[in-house]
Amino acid sequence: MPKVVGKIDIEALVKKQDTIKAASIRNAIARQQELKAKEEEDKVLEYLSNIQRNTEAAVNLLKNARAKEKKAKAYLMAVASAEQQFMVDADYIKYSAAVRAATYAL
Repeated sequence: MPKVVGKIDIEALVKKQDTIKAASIRNAIARQQELKAKEEEDKVLEYLSNIQRNTEAAVNLLKNARAKEKKAKAYLMAVASAEQQFMVDADYIKYSAAVRAATYAL
């Protein structure tokens, strides 16, 4: 039998209050889970951003290394060609000019 004081059903009020508390707790837990999921998502996005930056840096290093290698090969070919020509004509001035030109091309 419900306990009634005046025209107020106290047990009904207590049950209603318990129901509100339970709903509040469920809502608070759901909100915390949403926040935690958002934090995890932000963390993963940051990791992916770092990974992408590292990959881009590695690609740029490789591109620069290939460009330097290409220049070094061209320089080597020019110097070797000048050396071969020097062996034929013994013209050091011509050799020196060819090496200087190759150096400036770097």
